Amino acid sequence: MITILDYGIGNLYSLYASLRHINVDCTITRDESVIKKADRLLLPGVGAFGDAIATLQQSGLDRLVLEHAQKGKPLIGICL
Repeated sequence: MITILDYGIGNLYSLYASLRHINVDCTITRDESVIKKADRLLLPGVGAFGDAIATLQQSGLDRLVLEHAQKGKPLIGICL
């Protein structure tokens, strides 16, 4: 399952709808327990790298993203 990380940035539901359109199992969450179990993470962005990184850090979820990447699990950041 692909987990779309909701860390307070926009563009969540267009990503979700696009993935569901091609029959990809996905969810949108900011729940730490769900994120820790994720097979793949997708981080939406808004084209403003500095703002997106600051928002991710303010959400406190940046640590989970780093842990996910250190485990070698797939991770993609859109505009991030």
